[in-house]
Amino acid sequence: MISDVRDDIGDLSAETFLVTGAHVFNLHGETASIADIIAEIERARPEARGQISFDETPLPIPAEFDDAAIRAAFGPLPSTPLADGVRATVERFAELQREGLLDTIRADE
Repeated sequence: MISDVRDDIGDLSAETFLVTGAHVFNLHGETASIADIIAEIERARPEARGQISFDETPLPIPAEFDDAAIRAAFGPLPSTPLADGVRATVERFAELQREGLLDTIRADE
């Protein structure tokens, strides 16, 4: 799964050279609730079940962004489903922790 996510990024990076000038784009992708993200984390790492909490108060930002401009500039964009992206992220953090490269000094604060 991690290679799939990296492939998505690599494909997009190659395509950026086809657009000239400075641009600012909104990115939309998949909209998910924090509860859905936590459920995916717990699915990927069952020992985390019940250890993650959150405030259900929505952030004062739009839930979705208009990404028409970036799609017009680059065409169809690669997409990683939420479950795959969360699983790849959890796996990467576990890998970094095993290698001693994850700084968790402030995690207990």
